[in-house]
Amino acid sequence: MELGVFVALFGSFFLITSFHLSQAAFSSCSEFPVIPEGSYDMSSDSYNDYSKRPLGFMHASAQDPTVSTNVPNPCASLTNLTNKAVEVLVETVVRGKQVCVESDDGKVACGMDTINLCKEATKDTMKYEFYCDPAKGCAGSVSFWYRLRPSEGDPDMWCLNSRQVAYPSSLLPVPTKLPTKMTTASTAQVIRLSSLTQGCALVLLLYALMGVMN
Repeated sequence: MELGVFVALFGSFFLITSFHLSQAAFSSCSEFPVIPEGSYDMSSDSYNDYSKRPLGFMHASAQDPTVSTNVPNPCASLTNLTNKAVEVLVETVVRGKQVCVESDDGKVACGMDTINLCKEATKDTMKYEFYCDPAKGCAGSVSFWYRLRPSEGDPDMWCLNSRQVAYPSSLLPVPTKLPTKMTTASTAQVIRLSSLTQGCALVLLLYALMGVMN
């Protein structure tokens, strides 16, 4: 009997702990400072400066809940959302990382590398909490960029066609350096091929002269 009670208590503790680790609490939410699209920071340097706002994004970190259970998750809100949709974009700083976001109307989305959501708001004020959920594949703390943005005009059309989806990493320059060794080898091959062609032409010319002399 005592063993059964212990198992039941342990099971309840496990369920409560798992719920705490994976669910959002919406504490410490602050208003997300929306930047007009025309005022976005387009500098590639802003990606590595967490105090900057590349493409209107903000930086945050969600702690590993199995280690830091008392650290509140990043939480942001938007107001005046009646008859509007909300865009939620997230990009992890390190590739291959999982992150989750939950709104206070119960909608949850998790993704690796990026999250791209656009849904009509169910309330005039919406809260969004970002967290790491081990049950969804999140391993360790995760650093990420995120942006909340209310729709402009018709919310359905805005979500489907009007908005431009881009993440902070798109500001980084594309590598253009060519491999030096491969370039050198290719040049040497061209020189050898040119010499061989000239040699063949000389042999053909000698055969032609011998034919004329005969």
